[in-house]
Amino acid sequence: MKISHLELEKCLKNPRTWVAQKISPPVGGPRAGYERATKLAVYKFHATASASQAQHHLTQLLSRFRLTSNRLRDRAQENLDSYMEWYYRESPVVSNWGMRLAFNLGHNFELGGEISRIDLDIGSGGYNGVLLGNRAISWRGELRFPLIQRALAKVLQRPEGEIHVGFQSIDGTQLELTSFPPLILDESEGRARELAITLSSEWHRQKRL
Repeated sequence: MKISHLELEKCLKNPRTWVAQKISPPVGGPRAGYERATKLAVYKFHATASASQAQHHLTQLLSRFRLTSNRLRDRAQENLDSYMEWYYRESPVVSNWGMRLAFNLGHNFELGGEISRIDLDIGSGGYNGVLLGNRAISWRGELRFPLIQRALAKVLQRPEGEIHVGFQSIDGTQLELTSFPPLILDESEGRARELAITLSSEWHRQKRL
């Protein structure tokens, strides 16, 4: 069973509710929004190195997702254009995008979710794992980020100290990165594994009801 890193804080606060929603998910599920459409267009840009293809893809996605607000459609296009301008200006070395996590937490649970972009840091030889979108002011205190750092170190086969994780706004502004020390990484993994034990117990309890 996957726990998306997006859901991790909610899962920590109320494991019972999280399990109940997984066993009996709401009908329909979440609807893709403007930010998701923009993010997928960014991935198209990295895949094709073509601004025109990315812009066309965004237009298609907005229609496919039935997103019809002219104001928000214009903002999505502006955000995509701004992101591509940032890319051309800064020339980051992008090694991957839309990467899916699979970090084993034990008891048949693993941390999943998407990492928007992986950049190679030419200066240090390390990597930056970037999430595109809005962030909480206190994002560095969220459990998911040390776990993402450790997971990326395993996947990329790099020392954990050479991995930075963080956020960037969908328009390419406000790139913020941090790297956690080994003690925080160990404590965070320990908390996540304790959560997996709780979830496993709760899962079996609710299945017996």
